[in-house]
Amino acid sequence: MIFRYTEKKLAKEIRHIASTIDSSLDFEYLPKTNEIRLTAAQDDAGGPFVIFLGNLFKKVVELPKKERLAAIKAFLVESLTPDSLSPDELLQSLALRVRTSFEIDFRNRNLALLGHEAPPSIVVNYGDVLAEIVSDRDASIAVARQDDLQEIDVTDDEAIRIATAKTRRMTVD
Repeated sequence: MIFRYTEKKLAKEIRHIASTIDSSLDFEYLPKTNEIRLTAAQDDAGGPFVIFLGNLFKKVVELPKKERLAAIKAFLVESLTPDSLSPDELLQSLALRVRTSFEIDFRNRNLALLGHEAPPSIVVNYGDVLAEIVSDRDASIAVARQDDLQEIDVTDDEAIRIATAKTRRMTVD
């Protein structure tokens, strides 16, 4: 019988590795939406950290087990420590993420149900399309919080300009 690596097995590996990084994390695997939610026991900063398994699965599925586990650990360490970005790294990571008003409202309602405030984000209205300013790192995408940008003296307009320019460069390349 040939061993078949699946997203469910990836979820088990994530659960194990995440517990070695931070034993206070609550783990929830949601197979219907193909995601994992990790919530710190003392979380007061905006709700669960969500991992969508598809992209990570594609990166690790062909790796030998030792390399796969190391890649998962590196992903989790980077993803679970978003505050480690320097001001320059934060600026370089800014990007636009197309969203619908339904998606934003749905996220905010879910956070409220979990007792968390919605992150103060920057949303740009391009007519029928909304774009939210995010911090797009290799391992994760997170809402670029207005308060974090204000701490480094970046206005909403500057963040929009930087994110738009990056998105244009990405589509041209």
